Amino acid sequence: RLEGQLRPFVWDDRSLLIEDSVQHLPLSQRVEAYFTQSFLGNYQPLTMLSYELDRAIASDAWWMHRWMNVLLHILCSCLVALLAARLCSDRRIGLLASVLFAVSPLHVENVAWVAERKSLMAGLFSFLAMYLYAKYLKQGDGKRLWLTWFAFVAALLSKGTAVMLPVSFLGLALLLRKQGPWPALARSLAPFFAVALIAGVGVVLLQHEAGYMKTEHGISLASRIVLSAAALWMYAVKLVLPFGCAVLHPMPTTVHIAFVALAIAGSSMVSVFLYWPHHDRLRRLGYVLLYAGPLIPLIQLLPFGEALWAERYAYLPSVPVFIACAWIMVQVYERFRPGAVAGALCALAIVVPFAWSARQRVQLWNDPISLFEHDLHIHPGSS
Repeated sequence: RLEGQLRPFVWDDRSLLIEDSVQHLPLSQRVEAYFTQSFLGNYQPLTMLSYELDRAIASDAWWMHRWMNVLLHILCSCLVALLAARLCSDRRIGLLASVLFAVSPLHVENVAWVAERKSLMAGLFSFLAMYLYAKYLKQGDGKRLWLTWFAFVAALLSKGTAVMLPVSFLGLALLLRKQGPWPALARSLAPFFAVALIAGVGVVLLQHEAGYMKTEHGISLASRIVLSAAALWMYAVKLVLPFGCAVLHPMPTTVHIAFVALAIAGSSMVSVFLYWPHHDRLRRLGYVLLYAGPLIPLIQLLPFGEALWAERYAYLPSVPVFIACAWIMVQVYERFRPGAVAGALCALAIVVPFAWSARQRVQLWNDPISLFEHDLHIHPGSS
């Protein structure tokens, strides 16, 4: 009976929620194990506890895991709206950015893949921490800083990649900076970086112990840097033009000219963005950090896994991209003033294709065989 109910589970969903020996222990022992063991190379006690909540609500029902993921994604989208509105001081940008975030085809994997709940949990607490830290920067309220710490620790206990969250805090500080006491700002950030450094060492050790540190690709350091730069900007391209989505994009064995071109083009565009015109360089650097910070450990600078990039890693860095898209949409509207109805229709013309593409991805995730057949079609040599 249980096997039939869990048929839509794919990849390592079964390993995590059914086959792991911990899942056959009494509840008290399972909870203890969640805080003392790693699962599939990740220390994620809060994420594992969230699965227990699913079981408490609807025991042995696979659909509860999916719907909980949907709920978490909705909450993340609401926090994106609040964060974007605070960063841009414009609720329209917050609304548009959150809608783009909510219907992005690249986020289907985070929601439909039950074992990827860790990205949703870490995203929820990361967005909350960023929102609270942004309020702290503007209001200087010490209580906001303590609440930021709570959200930061919760993100770390949900997924290890939250160790990069202090880089996002630095980006927020540069983006929202005032002519104020920089030493005080440094003192507020230093403890976050210290904790992140310690946690980061733990993440690397766990990944190595679980066998996810892949060093046998035979790629030189120079080639790895080019591929990493290409991957960094490929996320931005695919967030705007979501083509060729797949569960896994394997690490290439050679550096094709397309990767070199993408690395050069992306780096050149960022250089222009940062250095021309001359004013507000720090603010623009802060915006780049919001995008690049969460991706640094995931673009093969460190040999984690076998993927050069993966759609699920775009969850946090998608926010500044969608804020930029929303800002452009608002600026175009302000420039031409087509009227409320025409403006809404133009926005729908952008959102509806995203939603349609996301729906197609959802249908693939409802059938594991079709999902991996699609991936083999995208990457024929990855079998």
